[in-house]
Amino acid sequence: SLLATALQELWSSIRSLRGKYMERAVVSFFGDDPVFAKGLLAHPLIVALSKATRAEDRKPSYINADAVISSLIALLCDKHLAGLRPATPAEFVATVTDASQRAGGASSGALPNPAFVDAMRGLAMGVGQDWPAFEARLAAWYDAVGERSIGWFKRHTQVTLFVFGFLAAMVANINPILISARLWQDEALRKATLTVAQEVATNYNQQVSEADKPAVTPPAAAVSAPAAAPAIPAALPPAAAAASKTPGLPPGNPLIGRLIGFTGMEHYFHGPRLHEHLKQLRAEAFDDPDCVAIGETPGIGPQMGKLLVGYDRGELDMIFNFEHLENPGRTRFDDYRYDLGYLKRYYTRWQAEYGDGYWMSLFFDNHDNPRFVSKVDPRPEHRVAVAKLLATIQFTLRGTPFLYQGQELGMADQGFTELSQLRDVESHNLAAELTASGVAPAEVFARVLAGTRDHTRVPMAWDAGGGFTTGVPWIAGDGGHAEVNVAAQEGDPDSVLEWHRALIALRRSNRALVYGETITERSSRRVWRYRRRAGEEEFLVVLNLSDRVARLRAPGPGWTLEHASGPGTGPLAPYEARIWRLARA
Repeated sequence: SLLATALQELWSSIRSLRGKYMERAVVSFFGDDPVFAKGLLAHPLIVALSKATRAEDRKPSYINADAVISSLIALLCDKHLAGLRPATPAEFVATVTDASQRAGGASSGALPNPAFVDAMRGLAMGVGQDWPAFEARLAAWYDAVGERSIGWFKRHTQVTLFVFGFLAAMVANINPILISARLWQDEALRKATLTVAQEVATNYNQQVSEADKPAVTPPAAAVSAPAAAPAIPAALPPAAAAASKTPGLPPGNPLIGRLIGFTGMEHYFHGPRLHEHLKQLRAEAFDDPDCVAIGETPGIGPQMGKLLVGYDRGELDMIFNFEHLENPGRTRFDDYRYDLGYLKRYYTRWQAEYGDGYWMSLFFDNHDNPRFVSKVDPRPEHRVAVAKLLATIQFTLRGTPFLYQGQELGMADQGFTELSQLRDVESHNLAAELTASGVAPAEVFARVLAGTRDHTRVPMAWDAGGGFTTGVPWIAGDGGHAEVNVAAQEGDPDSVLEWHRALIALRRSNRALVYGETITERSSRRVWRYRRRAGEEEFLVVLNLSDRVARLRAPGPGWTLEHASGPGTGPLAPYEARIWRLARA
C-alpha cells in the first residue's frame, strides 16, 4: 500500500497531473473556454503559484478562488478599463459586456465568452457598490466548479493506485506464486514443507512466551506507570503505533525508505503484536478511572483508530493523529498557506466515522510543529481571527480539546533571523544536510524556518517582560511577548484568551457540545456549517474558512446568537466564527 501510494504520487508529479486537472477546472469555470482560460493562467498572480522554471511547466497544483478572481478582475480591467476598477461591479460587467458585443461574441485571451459574461451580470445584480460581495459570489461559483476537479483527480488516482498496487503485488509475490505452483504439483514436497512449517511455528511460539514478554513488556509498563496521585493523566510514550516490531528486526526495504523517508517502517508500523502490547500496558499501568491513556499514532486512519480507542478494546482512550496538520502532499518544512477546506473535510470524515463507542482528540499546536495559526495565515492582521476560529473548532466538535502553551493567547511563529537562534537539533541536522547537498544558505534557512519546532518551544509570556523567568530563557523569541501575553489579554473581551475562556464555559455548561452528535450541513467550500445536538439541546456553528467576506445563510426562526468572534451581523467577516443556540418551544 505504501509503495503503491508513493509510486502514484511520483507518477502524478512527473506528469503534473494536479496542475492539469486544475487547468481543466479553470477552463470549465469559464464556460469551457480554453482560449480565455489560457490567457488568465498566464497572469502573473497565477504563474507565481508555480515553482516550475520552464514556462510550459507552470501549472500550479492548486489555484485558490482568491487568485482566480483577483486575476480575472485585474486582467479585464487592464484590457478594457485602462487598468482602473470601476466604482461598482455593475459598471465593470457592463463594460465587459460592451467589449464582448463589439467582438461579436468571440472569446480571446483577454475576453471571456458571452455565456460567462452573462453569468457575471447575474452575479452583479443586487450587490450595489459592494465589491467584496460580488467577489464572494464569483469565488463561491469557482469553488463549486473546483470540487469537480477534485473528483476528476480522485477518480484518476483510484485507477492508478489500483494499477500500481496490482503490479507491486505481482512483483512482490512472484516467488510465492511459483512456489505455490510447485507445491500444488508435488505432493511429497507439500507434506515435507508442512512438517517444517509446524516445527518453525512451535519454536517461535515458545520463544515469544519464554523470552519476549518477560524481557520487553513489563519494563515498558513500569516506565509508563503514573505516579499514585488521583486525577493525574498518564500519557503513553510517543509513537504508540510502533510499539510492536516484526520478529527478528529485519532490515527495511531501501526503496520504501527513500520514498517515504523512514527506512524499515513496514516492519514496525502497526506491528503484529501492537494490540496485545497495548492491552497489557493498559491493564498493568493505566487501569485506573483517574488515568487517561493517550498515544501518538501518525498515519492512523479512522478505521485503524477505532481498533486503538474503541470503548470495548481495552487499549487507549485517545490517539494523537497528525494527518490534519498538513495539507496532502505537504510537510511542515514546506512554506505554504494551509487550506482550511482540507481541515473541514478531515474532521467531517472523522466525526462521521467515529460515532458512539469511540473518542477523538482535538488539537492543533504541539511541541513538534510550528504554530498552526501561522500556517493558516501568517499575516499579523489575521492572527486573532484565525486563533479564535481554531479555538471554536476545538471546543464545538465532539472530542477532547488539547491546548498547547501559548495557543490560548494566539501565539504565532517566531521571526528568527539566523540559524544560531535555534535550539532544535532536527532543524540543525536538516540545515547541515541541505548545505551538504549544495543548497544556498538563504534557501536553507528559509526551509528550516518554515518547519522548525522552536516556533512552539519559545516560552509563553505572562506579561510584557516575559514573566517566564527572571533569568535568560533557554530560547529567546522575537520580542512578540511584549504584546502577546496573558496580562495584556486578561479581562479584554476581544482577546484570544477571553474567547477561549468563553468557549470553555459554554462547553462545560452544555452537554450537546461535549457528547452530542455532529450533523454537518451543506455549505460552500469556504464555509463550514455543523450542528451539535443532544436531547433538547442544539447548537449551530458557522465558520468562515477564508480571509474574504463570506455570504451567510442565516438560520431559521428559534435560533439565538450565543457567540461571535467577529461583528456578529451581516456576512461573515474573514475567519469569523458564530455559534447559535436553538430555543425549543
